[in-house]
Amino acid sequence: MGVTDWTAGGDFVEVLDTLEPVSLVPAGGGDPVSLPKAWRFVEQEETIGERAATVVRQDATWHLPIADGAVTPAVGDHLIDAVGACWVIRSVERLRAATRYRCDARSTRLRCADAEWCRVERAQWQDGTDGPEVAGWTPTRLAVSVAVELVSSLAPVAQPDTEQQRVRLTFAELVDAGPQDRVVTPSGVVYRLVDRLSEAGPGEAAAVEALRTIAAA
Repeated sequence: MGVTDWTAGGDFVEVLDTLEPVSLVPAGGGDPVSLPKAWRFVEQEETIGERAATVVRQDATWHLPIADGAVTPAVGDHLIDAVGACWVIRSVERLRAATRYRCDARSTRLRCADAEWCRVERAQWQDGTDGPEVAGWTPTRLAVSVAVELVSSLAPVAQPDTEQQRVRLTFAELVDAGPQDRVVTPSGVVYRLVDRLSEAGPGEAAAVEALRTIAAA
């Protein structure tokens, strides 16, 4: 495409060859919005602490296309990128050409071999024949960096053919999660939280114990 062929409406998707699909998740709730052609470059990376599960913050600038009827990005919204990483939008600017938004965002993750981008879900309860029962699960955070460490295994008395694993979940950042919640890995492994995730002390990452039920070997 030559200079004389350039148009403001087409420059974003035709010139750049490093586009990737993302999902825009409104901070106030609502369904994610798919944006198939977004572009970003990482400006800065900061390492926090010297633990085995080191926390890394990445700041990036994203360019998001403006489409008719699309949700406008806002500060606090989340972007889920092509590999499942979460970016929190910190500033939004509509560029003068009116073809895209420029968003500065931050991603916080754990730098360790077993860290994964997991989903946090909250139980939805309803009245059952024997009392309250879980009717379903609603995501409260679509992606947060979590590392899993096995603490112990035991066989529940009520379920002799199963085994419960007690694990320690370490989070890259503090999220709203407690005993009514569960963490789901990309492969579908489910961990039910035992306690509420609380702010860690200086130099420590937030962590909480959880249970996983599996078929006994």
